[in-house]
Formats: sequence, structure tokens, C-alpha cells
Amino acid sequence: METIMMGKQQSTAGSASAAAKLGALQGYISGSIGNIKYAGAKGSATTPGWSGGNTGAIVDPTATAAFTEAMFKDLIKTCYDNGAENADVFMVGSFNRQKVSTFTGIADLYRETNTRPTASILGTASVYISDFSGPAGIKIVSNRFQSSDVGMLIDMDMVQVGFLRPYTSYELSKTGDSTARSILAEFSLLPISPESHGKIVGLTTA
Repeated sequence: METIMMGKQQSTAGSASAAAKLGALQGYISGSIGNIKYAGAKGSATTPGWSGGNTGAIVDPTATAAFTEAMFKDLIKTCYDNGAENADVFMVGSFNRQKVSTFTGIADLYRETNTRPTASILGTASVYISDFSGPAGIKIVSNRFQSSDVGMLIDMDMVQVGFLRPYTSYELSKTGDSTARSILAEFSLLPISPESHGKIVGLTTA
């Protein structure tokens, strides 16, 4: 479920012989909105966005580049300039999550615990406070389910999941000692305001 919503799936209306498919969140962030940054050269890359009742197919750039703090700052500013007021979560794959922890804006690498001589070593940054994020900052979240070459800046109040049929679980026929179950659900992503989100694409992943 999360892999689909945070991936690159194009939405389709479905038919009598084929099930409908929901569009991934990043598919709604079209180039016309402007909240897209390319780590390397854009080339023929595109995110068409919502048109004619479906999201268009995402075309990735062929060029990639390492994630930098300058890229992140540029994305935050661009989203703010285009109307995003409360983007509060930045989701990224594990490799680039570690890149965030190397940003030079981190103030302290060590923190004393109580009054004892022991100390905890801080090897990560969990919140990034920018000029446009407010005092609560932007929470940095690693997401193993999303596209690893993309970083997503999300306003969590402006995206929801809607259910047409809630989760239903039932047991399948047994094979030996194993017990198998099937889970059914009909749902879709509800991007209340695509302008509230942004993304960086073409990030290196190793």
C-alpha cells in the first residue's frame, strides 16, 4: 500500500476487465506547479500531473547527482514561494537519509546525559529548521517503501487516504502446517492540495 502511494504508479480509471489504479503522490506534483527540483540535468524528465481524470506517466531523468543541503534549501524555498505553508515532513530513502545527517547545519554532535560523565553520540539529524519551516521544523523520515531516487517534502495535513472498502481479512486454504490469509481493501490517495508538496528527483542511491 505505501509502496504504491509513495512510488511512481500512474492512475488509471479501470475497465470491466482491468482494475482501477490509484496514482502515487509524486505523480500529482506536476511541472506546472513548479515544486520539482532535479538533482542532475533534467533532460526529458517530466511529471505531467493530473489531466483528463488521471495522473500522467512519470519520466525519470537519466542524470543523477548526490543530495546536498543546497538542494534541500532550494526545494523548501521554492515550495514556500509557490504557496506551501506547512510542509512538515521530508521522506527519503535510507542512503539519502544518511546524507541529511551530514548537513553542516547540525549544531551539536555530542550531548551530555544528565550530570553523569557519560555522553550520547548524535549521528543523525531528525529535524531540519529552515527559514520557511517555523520553529517546529521539518521532520526527516527514512522510508524504505518509497522511490529511493526521490526526496519528498510533504504537508501531512494536505494528503489523506480514502477508503471505498475498508480492510477485510479472511483465511485461505491451508497448505501443510502453514496458515495463509488474504487482505482486501479498496482505497485511493487524496491529494487535497498538490501545491503543498514538493520533490527532488534524480538523487544518487549508492
